[in-house]
Amino acid sequence: MVTTPASMTGQLHTQPVPFVLGPFMFDRKVSNVFVRHGSPGSGLIVNAQQGAAVNSVLLAPS
Repeated sequence: MVTTPASMTGQLHTQPVPFVLGPFMFDRKVSNVFVRHGSPGSGLIVNAQQGAAVNSVLLAPS
C-alpha cells in the first residue's frame, strides 16, 4: 500500500501497489532493507523505467 496526498484538498489516498523488498546484510544479520514500489496502475513490473520509486528502511535495535 502507498499513501499519497491529493493535490488541492490535502486528503490522503491509500492504494495497493506492487513492491519489492531486498535485505542488506552486515555480519550475517539484516541491517537495512532496500524498497522499490510502483505507482497505482503501473502493473506488476517494478523498475525505474516503469516509474518505480526507490527507498530504504534502516532497522534500529529496540
